[in-house]
Amino acid sequence: MNEQSENMISISTAFMLFISACIFALGLTGEINRAVDEAGRVAQGQPKSVQPALEASHDDWVSGSQVVFSIIGNNDPGVRISVDGTNVAGDPWGEGVDFSAIDTGAVYSLDYEWSGSGDLIGINFAKAGSEEKKQP
Repeated sequence: MNEQSENMISISTAFMLFISACIFALGLTGEINRAVDEAGRVAQGQPKSVQPALEASHDDWVSGSQVVFSIIGNNDPGVRISVDGTNVAGDPWGEGVDFSAIDTGAVYSLDYEWSGSGDLIGINFAKAGSEEKKQP
């Protein structure tokens, strides 16, 4: 084999390795994009994406009507909802949920309960006075 043929084979081999590496990197970029999109979807609405299990979440303030909508919108039977210390049980569209105990004009503090693995296990609503809402 002459020297030009050897150079041509080595250049072709290097070019094929380069193209293969580019295709592999493009595939990894797609995987990274999918992972980032999924992480964004999972963390949507959370104040931070990683939360230690022993740290309590911060209090939010919601209206009484938002409490009612939260109860109606809860589709996960593993999430316990309590209003003023009383567990809300039953199907919100059927029998069993008493909405008369919720004052739709009042302000409620909102506190989430998380399991050690980061799953939501409870939502607690507590009626707050107007002076409590002004505190940070």
